[in-house]
Amino acid sequence: MDTQQTNRPQREVANRHLILETAIRLGTENGWQKLTVRNLASELHYAPPVLYQFFKNKEDLMKAIVKNGFDQLKTELQKALDAYSKPSDQIFAFAKARYRFATENSALHALMFSPGSPEWHRQILSENIRSTHHTIHGLLKTLSGRTDNCNDLVLNLICIIKGYTFFTTEIYKTRHKKEIIGNLEPSDEFDGAIVRFIKAIQSDE
Repeated sequence: MDTQQTNRPQREVANRHLILETAIRLGTENGWQKLTVRNLASELHYAPPVLYQFFKNKEDLMKAIVKNGFDQLKTELQKALDAYSKPSDQIFAFAKARYRFATENSALHALMFSPGSPEWHRQILSENIRSTHHTIHGLLKTLSGRTDNCNDLVLNLICIIKGYTFFTTEIYKTRHKKEIIGNLEPSDEFDGAIVRFIKAIQSDE
């Protein structure tokens, strides 16, 4: 078998990964609206037709970026869950991983969860939200000992995560920071909020 033919799929995967990494960096630094196939090609020192072998147009590129972001997030969340066996520890680890991903990749996270997105984006978002909710629903049900659907617990946990994420990535950067929390660190406050949530719902049994 031709060695070049054997290695071609590996090279294509490596090239695609490099393109996506560079696109995410450029989008994070300059804004997603300014990201184009042409300036991405220039950054990579590729001729634009080379990129069109991987992505048909900017929409196709953006779709790949969004999917890649959710794949990264899913991997991080699963690693957090797999590290523990107790539901309380798993919920805490899940929440921390979700918060960390959002705050360390704020531009990508904002793109992934942006409102007013095209239909393909809404479908990807909906699929991932359903998957996430299914996972934490079982953990919260086990931890609380409740027999109902526990949708309120899922909503409360998501709201805590989203609220602290917004605070850390948006409000904390403004001049109003000290007016709100003084010298407290958002990550420490987030940990405390999750611990209080877990204690509040934990079954006495």
